[in-house]
Amino acid sequence: RICQDADVFVIVGTSLQVYPASGLMNYVPKMADKYIVDRHLPNAAESDDGIVFWEGHATEMLPLLMKKLTEEVQIWTFSEFVSKEF
Repeated sequence: RICQDADVFVIVGTSLQVYPASGLMNYVPKMADKYIVDRHLPNAAESDDGIVFWEGHATEMLPLLMKKLTEEVQIWTFSEFVSKEF
């Protein structure tokens, strides 16, 4: 269910060949932003135009991706999030 509700979906360090990672993309909404962070582009990702691939080591790429994402969206503190009405 978490995947089905995602606005942004990030997969780190997987070939997407082994369960459960191999099936996770099937549950992510088509309109969600999808990112793969890995040293090599997984074969399964080559066929999906909606995936943005960040090639490199996770320790280097994740801070860059987080910076990009936090600049694009408003990040709420926990207390702000709890007080929101959805």
